[in-house]
Amino acid sequence: MLNFGELKTKVGELAQRSGDTDYLTKIGVWLQLSHKTLTEVYDYWLELQEIFNFTTVASQEAYALPNNFDKPFRLYDLTHDTKIDPQTEEEYFDGNIANISAGTTSTAIGKYRLYGIRGSTTAIASTGDTTQVKSSSTSDTGGIVVRIEGYVDSACLIMDYENITITSGTPTTYKAGTKTFYKITHISKSANTVGYVTIANSTGTVLEYLAPNERVARHLVLKLGLIPTGAYSMRMLYKRTIPELVNDYDYPFTECDRYLIMDAAGWAHIQDKEGAISQLYWEKAADALRALLNNQNSKLGPDYINKIVSTWINSHKRI
Repeated sequence: MLNFGELKTKVGELAQRSGDTDYLTKIGVWLQLSHKTLTEVYDYWLELQEIFNFTTVASQEAYALPNNFDKPFRLYDLTHDTKIDPQTEEEYFDGNIANISAGTTSTAIGKYRLYGIRGSTTAIASTGDTTQVKSSSTSDTGGIVVRIEGYVDSACLIMDYENITITSGTPTTYKAGTKTFYKITHISKSANTVGYVTIANSTGTVLEYLAPNERVARHLVLKLGLIPTGAYSMRMLYKRTIPELVNDYDYPFTECDRYLIMDAAGWAHIQDKEGAISQLYWEKAADALRALLNNQNSKLGPDYINKIVSTWINSHKRI
């Protein structure tokens, strides 16, 4: 399995541009696009399967899902040994108007919905508070800017933002903002960092973390109904997103060298107006993709071959 730098070198050799540093940067962009495409064409990569365990809070309906959450597979109430089925917000609302208006709670959670996004894992106090930011690494001295966006009035009608620059001399010390927010809708940073960035309220309660290669906090909101009465252990099985390949020593999420090299080589040759050669490479990339998906589809062993099959993979296998 080749890392990002080695993949760029291989494609550069096929394009006869291995000594061209600027061209290798372009190859990196094509590899990124091909790498991302792999996650979008198939949902059941074993390497992308994740678990999110959380505990409900009495009378709390909404919960922020992890920043790397892509799609749900299953939700279980482990306390009551129950599988919870999904439903759209509109369908749930249509059938439960009275329960929603009354804020009805229960030990029996019948449905879950995904609705909207949140700018931080932990919500800032509805009574209003300021924020502060820092990095975990003393190497983050480049003046990284963290942008906090949200509502600055208690009625949540006025949207505003504040840019807080991590202190260059002491990046591991909190730099405090001055603007009071009543609801945070968005948190982002201006560049990748060496360490992870912590965003907290004025008393140090952590609202959000941003990993070194994460630029923005984006949490889908999980809503439970009926609203839980107490603290129940929940487990969400889900498909995660992938981080970008940034450093030369970064690796793709799965063994996919042949596909990435062939697909990126096709883009390299089409840019050089060598359409016939690029088409050949893209045909080889399609062959590699078919092999990847067929292999992924049988990774659970012979008893489960073709058990996890999507409509897309069925049509793809017939090409």
